[in-house]
Amino acid sequence: MPAVYCDIDSPHPNLPEGVAHVYISMLGDGDGNRFFPLLTDDERTRSAKFRIPRIREQFVVARGRLRFLLGHYLGLPPLAVPILYTDSGKPHLPPGFPLHFNVSHTDGLAAFAFGRSRVGVDVERDRPMPDAAALVARFFSRREGEGFGSVPAVEYSAAFFRAWTRKEAVLKAIGRGVQSLDCCDVTFGQHDPVQLLRLDEDHAAGDKWRMFAWEPAAGYIAAGVIEVRTSSEERIE
Repeated sequence: MPAVYCDIDSPHPNLPEGVAHVYISMLGDGDGNRFFPLLTDDERTRSAKFRIPRIREQFVVARGRLRFLLGHYLGLPPLAVPILYTDSGKPHLPPGFPLHFNVSHTDGLAAFAFGRSRVGVDVERDRPMPDAAALVARFFSRREGEGFGSVPAVEYSAAFFRAWTRKEAVLKAIGRGVQSLDCCDVTFGQHDPVQLLRLDEDHAAGDKWRMFAWEPAAGYIAAGVIEVRTSSEERIE
């Protein structure tokens, strides 16, 4: 099983190699005051820049939840977790920490994934996508574009979001942006196994990455991946 879906208020105690712990948080429940004390001064300053109260609260809750969960796995107080950021704004831990994580949020909901190896997660609100065909033609791989050619129009938006979340999860795990969406092939048929088929020139990437997908709440779709490492790679980290 590549993913364990956990209760965000009762974090799972043990995180084995090759498994992602996944958490979901609704962001519109008025929990901003509860999580604001878990933010650093810099994060509080960032939150103040959001002029719309709903968006500001979503940031506070998502960041507070993240610090709480990271603190749980690292055995640190939430404020002591040393979160760093890449140039693109992706949060990560300093080198040497035996934990990887990824966060995704959409309107009113956040998804968190944690693993002992690289992990990625993406969540989207399911909605009509009248421009889905154009996005597939522009950003997806040739193989995926051909596959979408046989998708009935009534199922097109759902298939698009299945593909999009799976591809975004891969990109987030390897640290690339959406301009690289065509670097991987994924399954997206309603009855297809959830799988990574290709990553760059590696057509056996499905043996090195475990992919999973689920519906975290009504009206949302999500997917994630976790890297499968050899025993020698585990010892090196």
